[in-house]
Amino acid sequence: MKYLHIISFVALFSCNKTNFQYDNILLDEEQIYIVYRGTKTKLGNIARDFNLKDKFSSHVGFLIFKNNTWLVYHVLDENDNQSDLRIHKMKDFLDINKERVFYTSLWKINTSSSTETNTIRKCILGYEGLKIVFNKNFSTNEPNRLYCSEFIVKVLRKSDTLKYKFEKSKRKLTGVFKSYLGRDTLSYYPVDIFQDNKKFIFLKEWKLKK
Repeated sequence: MKYLHIISFVALFSCNKTNFQYDNILLDEEQIYIVYRGTKTKLGNIARDFNLKDKFSSHVGFLIFKNNTWLVYHVLDENDNQSDLRIHKMKDFLDINKERVFYTSLWKINTSSSTETNTIRKCILGYEGLKIVFNKNFSTNEPNRLYCSEFIVKVLRKSDTLKYKFEKSKRKLTGVFKSYLGRDTLSYYPVDIFQDNKKFIFLKEWKLKK
């Protein structure tokens, strides 16, 4: 039996960062979603430069319903000696003041059965006890070194290697990126790699008015 739940998102429609408005959207507690955010930070600006098309998003994570609340599972470079897999409530993931969020969008994973959905959920939860390290050089194949979009890819591949296939993009590197990574080209999964894929259904987006 499916249960529907109204989730309250920070709608990001006010230029006053302390005056939040809320927009309700009906979500299925048994489904799995991915949620994007765009941030006005240095790292956010860099991430957007490596997107395929999306001019707003700089970070992505899974959204699932657990313990009577919606939680975002995502990988961040936090440098605090804890696992870089973070589990945040939506209000924290979309914190305008702390994270400088100006954009978010919501997408549903177009699973074909409850069995497939449950398998993905189990794969997500399987990372909870692992020490995940942010993959700073974007090249290692170590299973516990991941960046945000790579985490989504790895989870989905674990759930179904035949259905979920994603090709890495390649970008020629120059300047500081070439010096930092120590190579001429970067092979990576862009943050927005899932958006032109029929296995993901766009639901809604929110933008902060300038």
